Amino acid sequence: MLLKLLEENMKFSISILFLKFFLFSPVLAEVKLIENLSLGYSEKGFTFGTSKKIKEKISIGIEASYLDPTFGNYIPAKIDGNPINLSNTSFSIFLKKDFKEKESSSNFFLKGGIIFSRLSIKALKDLTKETYSYNGDLNLKCSYCGDLIINSKKEMKITPSVQIGYKKRISNNLDFNIGGGIQYLSIPSLEWETSTSSPPPIFIRSKIDELVDDLNSSAKEFNKFIPNLFLNFEYKFI
Repeated sequence: MLLKLLEENMKFSISILFLKFFLFSPVLAEVKLIENLSLGYSEKGFTFGTSKKIKEKISIGIEASYLDPTFGNYIPAKIDGNPINLSNTSFSIFLKKDFKEKESSSNFFLKGGIIFSRLSIKALKDLTKETYSYNGDLNLKCSYCGDLIINSKKEMKITPSVQIGYKKRISNNLDFNIGGGIQYLSIPSLEWETSTSSPPPIFIRSKIDELVDDLNSSAKEFNKFIPNLFLNFEYKFI
């Protein structure tokens, strides 16, 4: 136990030294490998990114986003009355164009990019508590059926995004950015399995297939351009 604790502390210390050297090293600031770092939040979750100016008003950058599965606890949508675990992992490449040519205390900007994302949807339902009708005459329960697990397929989606934002200078090194725009949302297809090794009876499987087919049909109708919002703090190395 003690050795494991020492090992974890060593890993943490090495990580801190790594961040100090690669993110705050004066050498890197001089050669401009990293011009700024941003940290914020959007509809895709917590975001972390960096960018580099390639022309007077134009920057190119990358961002990574992560949305924790517990986010589903805060949305009203349900799958057959059961809470949804919703998570997102995404990576984007973008171009940003400032409206003003010179650095100023405030500025509007246009931001467009391509997002590579994996949206994960998961819901559980206890099949042992359900009552099923068989041949219209019998009401049955399935004590061995376990949990129904509805999962989204592990699909990587590539979608465009366009945003307009406003930057406010807080200090010489720190800016605050806020904005919004539109992006295309494509919901992955859903599939199902159970928590047991044995499949449920055929009359229950048919009900599950019908439910999942209806959910996939609704998802296809929902695929469309949606509004998005973002805010972040951007630290500049000068």
